[in-house]
Amino acid sequence: PQKSKEMVSNRVFFVHLQKEIDRFNDCLHKYSLSECLHYIHVTATPRLKGCGIFRLGISVYITYIQRWLQYFSRDQFLFLRQEDLASDPYTVLKQVWKFLDLEVLSKDVFEKIILETTEEPSSYPPLSTKSRKLLNDFFNPFNTQLSIFLNDTKYLWK
Repeated sequence: PQKSKEMVSNRVFFVHLQKEIDRFNDCLHKYSLSECLHYIHVTATPRLKGCGIFRLGISVYITYIQRWLQYFSRDQFLFLRQEDLASDPYTVLKQVWKFLDLEVLSKDVFEKIILETTEEPSSYPPLSTKSRKLLNDFFNPFNTQLSIFLNDTKYLWK
């Protein structure tokens, strides 16, 4: 029974994901990338309603980073990947503490805090191969731009 629930939720997720990507691509035929990514999610401009996607647009980080860097210097930013935080939280948080010029906690103190405060993560069914490919295809051009812009290949999904 659990397996069939996972298959249904993966199928439903894929269908909704495909619809949202199609809506995004339709938007691009009428409006600029900036409008499709920003206004739909930030201001919900009535003339653009129906063209946007839910959470995909806010994950196109390159557009936001480029805009922020028009107003703030590069040294005011520390770019991190969630995957790195999940796989090695202490090392990533050490980077954050150093960037912010804060005291770096010892690993022992950090682990004690984590043990006292961390709850078990929610469990999600694994992403289907079809959905993963759809997401990879959608984000690939944006992640490539991000990787080039930050001069770091770790932002490419491989």
